[in-house]
Amino acid sequence: MAQSTRHLHHLQTPERNKPLTVVEALPAKDGMTVDAPIQPRLAITSTFVPNAQTEAMSQANAILTLKNKVLSPALRWERRPRFVRDYVWPVDVSSPLSTALMTETAPPVPRPPQNELFNQLALSTIQSHPHLFKITTPININRFGSLLTSHPNRPLVDSVCTGLEFGFWPWATTNGSDGPEIVNNAVLQKIRNLDHLAFMRHQRDEEILLGRFSTPFQDLLPGMTTIPLWVVPKPHSDKLRLVVDQSAGEYSPNSFISPSDASVHLDTLHALGAALIRVRKQHGDVPLVLFKTDVSQAYRRLPMHPLWQIRQIVTIDDMNHVDRNNNFGNRGAGRLWVTFFGLVLWIAGFVVFIHDLFAYVDDAFSYEFADRMTFYGPYNKYMPTKQSRLLTLFDDLGIPHEEQKQVFGSPLTIIGFDVNPNSMTITMSPEARNDLIGTIRDFPTHHVANHLKTSSILPVGLIGH
Repeated sequence: MAQSTRHLHHLQTPERNKPLTVVEALPAKDGMTVDAPIQPRLAITSTFVPNAQTEAMSQANAILTLKNKVLSPALRWERRPRFVRDYVWPVDVSSPLSTALMTETAPPVPRPPQNELFNQLALSTIQSHPHLFKITTPININRFGSLLTSHPNRPLVDSVCTGLEFGFWPWATTNGSDGPEIVNNAVLQKIRNLDHLAFMRHQRDEEILLGRFSTPFQDLLPGMTTIPLWVVPKPHSDKLRLVVDQSAGEYSPNSFISPSDASVHLDTLHALGAALIRVRKQHGDVPLVLFKTDVSQAYRRLPMHPLWQIRQIVTIDDMNHVDRNNNFGNRGAGRLWVTFFGLVLWIAGFVVFIHDLFAYVDDAFSYEFADRMTFYGPYNKYMPTKQSRLLTLFDDLGIPHEEQKQVFGSPLTIIGFDVNPNSMTITMSPEARNDLIGTIRDFPTHHVANHLKTSSILPVGLIGH
């Protein structure tokens, strides 16, 4: 009997008080099953129009709803709405390759190239000033290596263990560089006000205390490159952030690193959604909670090789410091961290057996059955069992974390979206929607302003606005 697959989505328009429903019927293909209701269900919801009224908000709270159906093979994959990206799940609900599993085929992280190992200018400075160049990391390297003895990708494991012991090299190709003996890009650095200067000094003192900045020295030495620093406000906060700009100036560190070498694999909500659907199929409507576990100052926990440390000198109050550790401003920093953390997640999954664990940069996240709680001594409280076990693994490996950044609940915000594992929905919060709408509305203004700076032609339709 010929039947059809229906693809239902709701469009909210600013001119109407209720959503416009559009139904598209597609005939089933030969040999294809119809799109019968499948439990569990997963709904992806969002909106473009903020509204303070509860009724209006509920109407606007679904641009796309896949509430009672999972797409069947009859609906061609390319016909999914572009704005939902990967947040549509096919019938098989197969899991994408996770950060942990990526480590089984990833290439090893690099060591300094041959030309650097014979860089007498830099080597002489390093050897004559050993107090400036040190390897600093809290990671228990021996324990890390022992827990990875069964990992199938030995070249990667060995390279990361070597990096932890002797410092990492961030995929930089420096052969043939004609740079001067000393590159002083710190002259580009500007301090806007005394508050920024005080913050910069505070960060410097903390880094020195942790051993990640060297003690101060006056004169730059052969082979050194200085990095300009900036202070900027943190988004959605009244706090400040120190920016280490390794792209600014001539012969900047990032100019030696190809963007293609900086690409990383990050787990998304598509992976979590697939896992939740599988759990629902196996266990029905059992209550679930989500958790998110954060690593404290993640990138900074990895040491850099002395031959790279000499290329990331920072200057504060006319005094210089060697930055010894991985820095967010470096183009290869993210790949170094994700590679290391991927191995930690592999240990969690295949040695400690914490299943369906995913990560987005330094945030690991997953679900747990709501009745499975375990007391975690260091924080003196009960937490989801999988989260408690993960934090215990962090402690075993020497990975630092802070209590206020270890969260759990239902719903829970993960990668900017509110995920509810019990109603099986993923939504943008009203605050996030308002921020998005504000950005979209501001974009034409900024775009036009920039255009008028570079063009004497007035865009059509802008007169009087």
